[in-house]
Amino acid sequence: MLKPSRSHQEYVAFVRRRTAKIPEPVRHMPAKAKLLLLDLTPAVPILASLYAASGRPAIPPEDLLRSLIAMMLCDVTSIDLWVEMMREHPFYAIISGFDPTHVPGVGTFYDFMDRLLGLDPKKVKHLYRPKSKRRQAKRDKRAARDKNQDTPKHQGIVARLAERFLRQATEPPSHWHFEPNKFSRAERVIKAIFYACVVSKSIELGLIDLEQLFVAGDGSKLRTWANPNGRKRCQCDNKGKKGEERCNCLRYYHDPDARWGYDSYHDCWVYGHAYYELTAYSLDHTLELPLVILMAGNNRHDSVLGLYAMHEGRDILGFPIQVASFDKASDAMGMYRLGYELWHTALVIPLNERNKGHFTYDPPIAITPKGIPICPDGRPMVYWGHCPDRQRLKWRCPLKAGKKAERQKPCTSQETCSPSAYGRVIYTYPRTNYRLFTPIPRDSNLWRLHYDHHGCVERSHKRKKYDFLLNQTRTAGRERWFLRVMLAAICQHLDAWYALALQTLSDQEGVPIT
Repeated sequence: MLKPSRSHQEYVAFVRRRTAKIPEPVRHMPAKAKLLLLDLTPAVPILASLYAASGRPAIPPEDLLRSLIAMMLCDVTSIDLWVEMMREHPFYAIISGFDPTHVPGVGTFYDFMDRLLGLDPKKVKHLYRPKSKRRQAKRDKRAARDKNQDTPKHQGIVARLAERFLRQATEPPSHWHFEPNKFSRAERVIKAIFYACVVSKSIELGLIDLEQLFVAGDGSKLRTWANPNGRKRCQCDNKGKKGEERCNCLRYYHDPDARWGYDSYHDCWVYGHAYYELTAYSLDHTLELPLVILMAGNNRHDSVLGLYAMHEGRDILGFPIQVASFDKASDAMGMYRLGYELWHTALVIPLNERNKGHFTYDPPIAITPKGIPICPDGRPMVYWGHCPDRQRLKWRCPLKAGKKAERQKPCTSQETCSPSAYGRVIYTYPRTNYRLFTPIPRDSNLWRLHYDHHGCVERSHKRKKYDFLLNQTRTAGRERWFLRVMLAAICQHLDAWYALALQTLSDQEGVPIT
């Protein structure tokens, strides 16, 4: 059961009263100021649903959550080290909301994290399975390395997902809101707290403008601490044996959800998890804040993750996204179709060179005002139908598909044209093609302006990995990685609030910064 929680004003008074009597570490003083800006009052009823109505009084969960955020702000990745710091220096316990003489133990934090993520501590979360054959794994890696890394493994998956979302489409929400039932148990509580306590305040402060909401999306890889080869459970002796001669007994895997994925930025393979983020940016200020975050398998293509992130942000959460910027990995017709027909969002995506047309033979010499291509022989080509999947028109050689009189005319360019019995085929794209004729015209000044802001999501990844030390974090499990990523996202919002408060105080003469 939970004891009656204190208000945010009582927490602020507690911190200021107790820290006035002790020395404060200079390098971590901003962490105190940032936590004083974070009001966790809306999170109390959310966290209360995780506890029983009767029983032994538990440590206030809002203080445990605040302590985890303080740990991230103080550049600490280990909970064991953080508990030791709180017991040695009262400052860290006080900013967390604890009495320095009653600091929770390490097990208390892990129990709280399991409760927060909906993990059953009695259930075995590890997997026993045979070790995969190295030879087959090497062949898969070599095949993936040889082909274009921007090509998804399953061709057409974006189009199929777009068709499914269009079939299941309902009336879009009139305003943004959080529906817990639309999320998995591992994401439900922490995302509810993120939107109720953090994103809503950023919107109130004007750091996220819902009237002109622009986002940029991209994914990143997280290397897990677990061993991809697992750990032996048998007593078999494999020393001196070749790979195919070694035993195939069951092995212990600490992170069974981890997968191998190719990191194109670092040009290497990573064993772990992937997360995708939609970062909100503005054309009026330089603050860039995470808005939508989701975790997935490390082998998932960015085009699929970008589609799901937009589905979550636009259809589930109801954010009125006006412009969304992605890299060329999301250059798929299904993405444009959803943006135009369902989300009513202008997509800014550069064309992928892989999908760019290449002429084996001489291209048409001209296209008439009516859109009819003229073959190198100077004759109009024959219309042969519309391709709805790619939004293009098909034209065939008049010598092969024209009327009888056209087929009987001699062709002066036949030697330099296609020798196929079917004849030369040319495709043209009408104005209804969502990919080429976007709501914001391609290569226009506004299009370039929005795509120049696409780097904000990469800077957000950098902040999580390097400023909040996700690269140095030793953890395993997709749920625990998701919690770490969400805590880092909360810290990004706190930094923006703190920068805004400093700017406001600097405009007021004589007001001290505490």
